[in-house]
Amino acid sequence: MQSKTELEFLLKECVDKIKAEKKKQPAKIGKFLITAQGEEDPNELNQAEREKVIEMLLSQEKVISLLYEKTFKMGAGSPDDIDQQVQDE
Repeated sequence: MQSKTELEFLLKECVDKIKAEKKKQPAKIGKFLITAQGEEDPNELNQAEREKVIEMLLSQEKVISLLYEKTFKMGAGSPDDIDQQVQDE
């Protein structure tokens, strides 16, 4: 459960960074999501911004390690440790 919490923290950190970048940029028509009332919602991320979040997440080695551990249920071993074990056999 610890790694899920850590992944959630890393995701939130990336989203916050993208939102901070968004606030620094001057407003551009057509680049914001529109609410049901027809107003722009600065708290929502558009597709390009969501892609930036994913790219930022996947560029972090810690995220890759956590995902690898969760995917292959190998415990605390890193991908390099597993590669070494395979070579030793």
